[in-house]
Amino acid sequence: MVESFSLTRNDADSRYEIHVDGRLAGTSAFHASGREVAFLHTEIRAEFEGQGLAGKLAEYALSDVAGQDKTAVPHCPFIAGYLRRHPEMGARVRWP
Repeated sequence: MVESFSLTRNDADSRYEIHVDGRLAGTSAFHASGREVAFLHTEIRAEFEGQGLAGKLAEYALSDVAGQDKTAVPHCPFIAGYLRRHPEMGARVRWP
């Protein structure tokens, strides 16, 4: 499991990012429109797979959306599955 990582929202590229030791390890692409944030695709680079990074990225992204009082629209299968497994997130969701 990775211990040193950072999470950011990159509005210029419309994606949430997770970095490990300063290297981009994965992204979750989104499209924001009004009060909704549609999650399109989440991907972790091959060399970083199996370390729990996708879950950390999903938790950060969904917490950020909830903190903005917006609704998540999970087109991405990973984000949809994460929401189903973690109803405690309390995120407002509109299922596509």
